[in-house]
Amino acid sequence: MKATFDEISYHRDPPKSFGLKTVVLPFARVSARMLIVRRSDGAVFGVRHRPEFGMALPGGGLDDGETPADAAARELEEEHITLLNPDDGWQGRFGVDYFDGYRELNFWFVIAVDGVETAPSDEIVEAAWVPQGDDPWYPLLRPLILLLIEKYYPDLRIKGGKK
Repeated sequence: MKATFDEISYHRDPPKSFGLKTVVLPFARVSARMLIVRRSDGAVFGVRHRPEFGMALPGGGLDDGETPADAAARELEEEHITLLNPDDGWQGRFGVDYFDGYRELNFWFVIAVDGVETAPSDEIVEAAWVPQGDDPWYPLLRPLILLLIEKYYPDLRIKGGKK
């Protein structure tokens, strides 16, 4: 994967552009996912794309020219997921990780909601609220989920079975 960006030095006043640069990145894909936390009980909204696979967070790969936040919003729409009373400013609440199994860079946007509405989707075979103590997730996903909830919504993080 290649990325082109405008190299800008913000250490100057005014900032100075050094022009467009292209670099080869060590990953094959960039994805954007939504970590949706229910305010009432701290449960996390998960989806399953195939019956034999673990639960995942809604989202998917970025299209050309798309920002991670734009991709996350588009993926919710494509997966027929409507957020009920979402917090503003979610575009600035995210974590980033790299999964070398798929050579994928992931943006995990974190948002608190009152609930979600779903409609049938060709991409999703199951959608459910998952209590923080449960672990139906893909391997190693639960620790990231809990860390991001602790970082952005510590009052929604379940510790010892209680909020």
